[in-house]
Amino acid sequence: MNFNEIQKRTCRLSCGVKVGTAFLLSPELVITATHSIGSFDTQDDQITLEFRNLSSKSIFVDAAPLTPIKGHVLPVILLKISEPIESITLSPPLIKKWQLFMIRMSKPLF
Repeated sequence: MNFNEIQKRTCRLSCGVKVGTAFLLSPELVITATHSIGSFDTQDDQITLEFRNLSSKSIFVDAAPLTPIKGHVLPVILLKISEPIESITLSPPLIKKWQLFMIRMSKPLF
């Protein structure tokens, strides 16, 4: 994966007053630090992703955690995107190339 591909897959995440980054794993999934979306459950904040490097205009999409945040002890969390990002060719879709295992999990997520 080259630098250009990394830039395309990196997006700005906002959730309430928190701002962070997320990384596109597949057209429908991103991964981010759990603390970036800490207020999602408690304050009903919306998670918005902004992809700035896909085209001449920013692309905004909503996202939601695949697992409940309450009790989530892992430092990272997967988010499902409301509308798949298919405007670019993801080569390769990372989620298909490697099976994703998380810290302290005994079986794969998919």
